[in-house]
Amino acid sequence: MTFSLLTQPWLPLLTTEDRPHQGSLHEALLEPGRWAGLDAVHPLQCLALYRLLLAICHRAIGPGTTDDRAELIDTWPVERIEAYLTKWADRFELFGGDRPFMQHPGITEAALSPRPLTVLAPDRSSGNTRTLWDRSLDDSPVPMAPADQALLLVVHQQFTPGGLVRAIRTSATRAAANGLEVVMPVGASLQQTMALNLLPQTAAEHQLDLPCWERPLVGVKELGGKPERVPAGPADRYTFPVRAVLLQSTTQMLYAPGEIIGASPVVDPMSAVVQAKTGPIPLFLREGRALWRDAAALLGGAGSAPPAVLQHAAEIQMAAGDYEPVELLAGGLLTDQARMILWRLEQRHLAPALVGNAEAQAVVEALLEQAKTTSKALFGATSSLCRHWLDQGSEAGADPQAVSGLRDSLQADALFWGALETEFWGVMHALGGGADGAAVLEAWRSTLRLTVRTVWDHCCRQIGDDGRGLRARGLAGFAFGKVMAGLADPELALA
Repeated sequence: MTFSLLTQPWLPLLTTEDRPHQGSLHEALLEPGRWAGLDAVHPLQCLALYRLLLAICHRAIGPGTTDDRAELIDTWPVERIEAYLTKWADRFELFGGDRPFMQHPGITEAALSPRPLTVLAPDRSSGNTRTLWDRSLDDSPVPMAPADQALLLVVHQQFTPGGLVRAIRTSATRAAANGLEVVMPVGASLQQTMALNLLPQTAAEHQLDLPCWERPLVGVKELGGKPERVPAGPADRYTFPVRAVLLQSTTQMLYAPGEIIGASPVVDPMSAVVQAKTGPIPLFLREGRALWRDAAALLGGAGSAPPAVLQHAAEIQMAAGDYEPVELLAGGLLTDQARMILWRLEQRHLAPALVGNAEAQAVVEALLEQAKTTSKALFGATSSLCRHWLDQGSEAGADPQAVSGLRDSLQADALFWGALETEFWGVMHALGGGADGAAVLEAWRSTLRLTVRTVWDHCCRQIGDDGRGLRARGLAGFAFGKVMAGLADPELALA
């Protein structure tokens, strides 16, 4: 069986006329102006495939400055990319040969038992991993087409969590993008997207930045010794082989731990850098926390740094006099060891003039801090409401765990933060359009007042309007009044 990723259709593409098309790497990279972008429904596929395409472009196009990358928007080096793909054509074969794509044929020496291909899929059941809707069985796996196998392989090598593997060695570490809040700008065409995300490189950096298909394989004995390596650049990081895989059929493969990503002073180019107690770290996904709550990191405020690709895209657009908001894809996979918590993909817009803008950073930090302060105050008020509803005047008072449980059931936090999300992005668009910072802060206070009132009314309705509920509402009214009074103070916006 043969399947060339260069010529066979497997990539989910979207034409500039918004028609879906399953294409090959040749179609995507030799004619990028034909495509609006990737059409992957699965969030992880979308991000992982863009990273794969960028790894190829980094190697094929070669070193260059920001100005060189900007020229790619209008002039695409077809001959250079075609020559590169021709040179490495055998490494883009999915089956057979000395080096099948993103795989390790040497693991046949380890006498491993075959594993079902569903191990590669985060949304499929396998082993002791169970999903809500899927009921795949390891003993009778459903056959997968080569195109689907290729998609799973690319996603798995970029997003798989760490955990027990028990083949060659006991465990394996997580992939390069696992847990990160991955952010990338998207252009009007695939060509523009590649240019906006293709970071500048010196000749020396480019020489070391080898993707997995150019890099020598690590021996099976070395894999057993937990080989650790620091990624040399974007192409290396976007294709880092954290698992040693060998596809064998439409249902099975050999599967083992791969290389270990060592700590690097240079974070993922698609991750913002934020300040933690231990120092600067990448921005990670957090359950119940959408991208907007970390917007200050996207702009480079509060000691953070925006994702390198976003900074690069903003520089290109500003140099060209293009102040229109750039579309962002943001998301990734959050896990707890090998347990899947969530995956996410958001589409937002951000004015390039805001990135690195100190005045905008100060305003955004004030907006977020005001929302955070209000959330804490509202937490106290709704906790008071629940406590008074539960205690019924007893001397012992309400059980704290019962108070917490009742408050959680009211979903006050989810309602508060969810209601603010759309309003916040509207504020960001206004700032990008040159709106006055003081006026923006005042409008945000009005939004917070309305949101607090909505959440409070919701909680009061949930506990009921009988005598017990009215009593609790009256006793907790003072705490609610303090929240509203704080929002009436203009100085709060500057605190």
